[in-house]
Amino acid sequence: MSPIRPALGAVHPRPPDPPGARPVRCPACAHLFPTSRKAMSIRCPRCTTHLRLEDFTFRRNASADINTHGHVRVTSASSVSGEVVCGQLTNSGRFNGSAVVHGPVELSEASFTTGDIAAQSLRVSHGAVLRGKIHIAPSLQVPPKGVTRRPATPPMAVLPATLQ
Repeated sequence: MSPIRPALGAVHPRPPDPPGARPVRCPACAHLFPTSRKAMSIRCPRCTTHLRLEDFTFRRNASADINTHGHVRVTSASSVSGEVVCGQLTNSGRFNGSAVVHGPVELSEASFTTGDIAAQSLRVSHGAVLRGKIHIAPSLQVPPKGVTRRPATPPMAVLPATLQ
């Protein structure tokens, strides 16, 4: 019965990702690798760039600059202004500033968003207000430390967000 063993090995050439793992793409070298969902920070195995993986949820008004590869949530009762670099952004309240998102951006029906947003994908629910510059690309690069971004420009487009 030895012919069966090589066939089983060919069906599963590599072990599955461990449960609770999430994919992370390094913003410096674009290397995709799995990491634990419980991890708070990690180094890229290819270029050793340090990545923060903390999730943030804003329930009150805040002015903050955030740099994480985790999920940033703005709840319906809050207003956030500042620069955000994150892995995923969900806005249900008010956001004013610039955001570089290495994953999806989701704007709920009651959200009001102004500023510059660069992301891999954008989902705008019916009723959301979006004013600003939008850049959608498959991969985004974060400027190196010490390089300042220009301030948010006045809104270039006003979209009533009738798309879903």
